[in-house]
Amino acid sequence: MTTSSIPPTRPSITQK
Repeated sequence: MTTSSIPPTRPSITQK
């Protein structure tokens, strides 16, 4: 499981 394509859990991305 590599976080390359998917960035860390950020409120900014979850809101989008």
